Amino acid sequence: MSFPSFDSLDSIAIKMQLDNMGEYIKNSKKTNTEVRALRHDIKNKLLAYNALLEHHNIDDVICDIKETLSLPSLIEPLAYCSNTAFNILIFNKAKIAKESDIAFHCKIIISPEYTNLKLMVALSNLIDNAIEHERKEPKNFRNINLSLIQDIDSINIILENYISDSILKNNPSLTTTKVDAIQHGFGINNIRELVSSIDGMIEFYEEDSSFFVQVIIT
Repeated sequence: MSFPSFDSLDSIAIKMQLDNMGEYIKNSKKTNTEVRALRHDIKNKLLAYNALLEHHNIDDVICDIKETLSLPSLIEPLAYCSNTAFNILIFNKAKIAKESDIAFHCKIIISPEYTNLKLMVALSNLIDNAIEHERKEPKNFRNINLSLIQDIDSINIILENYISDSILKNNPSLTTTKVDAIQHGFGINNIRELVSSIDGMIEFYEEDSSFFVQVIIT
């Protein structure tokens, strides 16, 4: 697969953002509907609690509160960071991970004004690689952790995903085969070149049952 010119990468990143924005807006509307329904349910619960307490049925109220608190959250957070572009990107990747029964955790600290379209293309592809691999792992072990921290001089990204067997041992060149050559078709060598073009460094390593990608942009 030929690597797109760096001039065209901006167009690819803009298209990626537009697609992500559309998905984000759709999910925002869904979340707003769920919030309205949740408010209605809460109001009904409070009325029921009031009636029970008037009849001194305290144990029933406590039991129901405990049961409610044990339920998983129905509302997905829409804010992972204060940077709109990165927030939309991460939100959509987290949604894809959830649909594939992959635990997705992230810590994002980045300036709201920071913009680097090429970094977003690289990060998007790296997360897709992690998701693609985790789908092959047993459901109970699927896990992705993302840390993206910006300080005064650099941006440090660490992406970790579970592996049941060594990737570097079995595939030292990290060859990937993908269908979408526009947004999600970059091989590792192309991602290396892309990161290098923005004065960055990228490293791949393994520890225990985890595969790590670290990207540093200076």
